[in-house]
Amino acid sequence: MQPARRPIESVSLDVERIAAHEHSGSFKGNNVFLATDGMEGLNWIQKIEMDCVFMDMYMPGFTGLETLGRIKQISPDMMIVIMTGQPSFEIMIEAIQKGASDFLIKPFQLEQVSLTLERLTKEKRLLNENKMLTQELRAKKTLEDLNKKLEKKVKEQTILYTIMDQLSRVRGKDDLFKQIVKMAGHLTEAQKVSFFIWDREENVLRLIAALGIDPQWLNQYEVPVGRGIVGKVAQGGIPVLCQERRDYLPQMEEAPQFYDGSTFLALPLKIRQETFGVLQVAGRVEGQPFTEEDLFLLSILSEKAAMTIENIALYENVVANLYATLRALVNTIEAKDPYTMKHSERVTHLAMAIARKMNRPEEEVAALAFAGPLHDIGKIGVQDYILLKPSKLNPEEFDMIKMHPTTGERIINELGISTLEKSIIRHHHERWDGRGYPDGLQAEEIPVLCRIITVADAYDAMTSDRSYRKALTQVEALAEVQRCSRQQFDPQVVEILMEIIREGYEPPVSEWATEVEDTLLPLAAQAS
Repeated sequence: MQPARRPIESVSLDVERIAAHEHSGSFKGNNVFLATDGMEGLNWIQKIEMDCVFMDMYMPGFTGLETLGRIKQISPDMMIVIMTGQPSFEIMIEAIQKGASDFLIKPFQLEQVSLTLERLTKEKRLLNENKMLTQELRAKKTLEDLNKKLEKKVKEQTILYTIMDQLSRVRGKDDLFKQIVKMAGHLTEAQKVSFFIWDREENVLRLIAALGIDPQWLNQYEVPVGRGIVGKVAQGGIPVLCQERRDYLPQMEEAPQFYDGSTFLALPLKIRQETFGVLQVAGRVEGQPFTEEDLFLLSILSEKAAMTIENIALYENVVANLYATLRALVNTIEAKDPYTMKHSERVTHLAMAIARKMNRPEEEVAALAFAGPLHDIGKIGVQDYILLKPSKLNPEEFDMIKMHPTTGERIINELGISTLEKSIIRHHHERWDGRGYPDGLQAEEIPVLCRIITVADAYDAMTSDRSYRKALTQVEALAEVQRCSRQQFDPQVVEILMEIIREGYEPPVSEWATEVEDTLLPLAAQAS
């Protein structure tokens, strides 16, 4: 851009063609527009896309530097050449700072203009290419960043699903704590993992689950709250990420068996903002330090584990209330007949002993503990004169008695218990030879727990006084049970019963609820 008083040679101005958005002239094949001052030049730049501006330093109206600044506001990438006959170092520096591309010192030859224009044209082309390349790189980086975010999100969702899937399979608190340390070790590649529970009564943290640590410390090692690393984490409720051993050396030396290497990570587990335990990992594989990502993953684990623990606790409370109702119903039945007092207790205890001797899974033992006391609950629907009749029942009365398994099943259906437990109620009077009731099942068609409780029920009935007869001796009862093997009873269960009795089995003397409630814990966790 050049003032009218100093026109470039061979460049003409045709105002009418410019006004019609046509070119006013050309120079070396380039379209050229001529402006008389800075304001006019700015107007054309706003109307017509320009590549390069040649501009005098001193013009009417705006100075060259002022015009330069305004042009850069309109078109930051514009190539601008300053022409001046009074060059100074300060002015050149200021012009460069404002975005000038080059200088022409007056007087200059037209060939210098040509060379400058050619060079600036190449620079413009390179600039555009670089700009396009930069945009492509930026777009590529944006895509890569999005892919990384997506991969991270997929990884997080996969980990979350794995955690939830594993926690849903737990069978009680002990199993849950083992799963927590196992998953913590897997997620962080830690060689040592420890999980402490806060005992509020004694105000200590007790080690209850560990990985890579001598089992002798389990349930034995305690840390006072506020002492050591886990004690301080519990007290403050804030995670600790150590990447330099020397920063925590005194606390680590208090319990060296829990640390391996120079890095560890400890975080509190909370239920409703209340800390109940501390999870700690140490000694990462290949000595790599734990990171914020490890902390994030363990935070997910601790959050979901805390929810599972809370659910188990809530369910145990429901089970406890349900169990209290169960005991009340059993007491109601047995209170009708002094001869059957404690019968359900003894049958349940003996059935559990037989099941354990047969190496049945602990969840089956738990099912016996829960449903065993209810096996005769259906007798609530049998009239008292039949239950307490001192003589033999007639066929009609016996038919009424035979209804109690199905009546019992209908009652306990409302409790939402498992199919296995319901089968104990329904099928405890089935016979090995198929002549039992209510469904006439035979042999291994009868669920194994029903076969077990059938033998325990019969043995206890034989060895107890009834209104219509005296109790048999232990020898007489065993002989009768053995005689009925393969007819009424599963022969394998009969053999186990005789083995238990020979080993000195005695029915429980204390309240049966203690052992049964202890056995119900896995059941509660399973249902949760």
